[in-house]
Amino acid sequence: MKPAPKTENPILKSNGRDNGTTAIAATVEAKSNIAFVNNTLSIASTSNGAKTVKVFSVRGDVLLSKTFSGASMSLDMSKFAGKGAVIVRLVEGRKVLATKRIAVR
Repeated sequence: MKPAPKTENPILKSNGRDNGTTAIAATVEAKSNIAFVNNTLSIASTSNGAKTVKVFSVRGDVLLSKTFSGASMSLDMSKFAGKGAVIVRLVEGRKVLATKRIAVR
């Protein structure tokens, strides 16, 4: 008998089965959406639990932290016009649902 071929994907266990990491990544990606159009940030999520939106400068300074519950929210981003690029992170509990870098003009 030949030995089983080794997998080169680090996400797979040594026995060749998925350890759930790929399913978690796909679920997180499907659960939330961040869109930025005309200085308005639109957030949509399939979860209705409490979520927090955090806006960071590129250097890591917290510019805004806002908690909301429900499936969607809109933020006016024009107050960050002089900051250049900012990073927006959507968090539910300790789980990061989405991260997006946007340029506010």
